[in-house]
Amino acid sequence: MTGGQIAALIFAIIFLLLGGWFLVLGISNLNDSDTPALLSYAAVLLTLAGGLFWRARRARPRRMSGGQIAALIFALLLLLPGGCFLVFGIDVATARYRDAAASLLLLLIAAAILGLAGLLFRRAFRRRPGGGPPPDAPPP
Repeated sequence: MTGGQIAALIFAIIFLLLGGWFLVLGISNLNDSDTPALLSYAAVLLTLAGGLFWRARRARPRRMSGGQIAALIFALLLLLPGGCFLVFGIDVATARYRDAAASLLLLLIAAAILGLAGLLFRRAFRRRPGGGPPPDAPPP
C-alpha cells in the first residue's frame, strides 16, 4: 500500500465518522430546524468517503521516501488544530460573540496552519524527479 492510498483511507475514515455523526444528529432531532442542514452535510461527507475509499483501492502504486511520509504525517496532524481554529473563528464571527478582532485572529491562525498543512501535502505527494543515470554509469 502506498502513501497516497494510506492518506485516502485516513481521510475516508475521517469523513465516514463525521458523516455518520451528522446523520445520527439529523435523524435524532427530526423536529429541529437544523435537520435538513445536518442531513445534507451527512450526504456530502459520506459521498466523499465513498469516493476516497474507491480512490484508495484504484491508486497506482508508487513508493514514497521517508521525507514524504514525514511530511504526510505532519500535514495530517496539522489538520486538527487548523480545523479547530477555523470552526471557532467562524463561530465567534457569526453566532455567539460577534467579536470581529478575535474572529479575524482565529481565522488568520487557521489560514496559516492550514496553508502549512497544504504545503506539506504538496511535498508529500510531489513526484520525485528522475535522478539521472547511476553514478557508476559510463559517460555518454
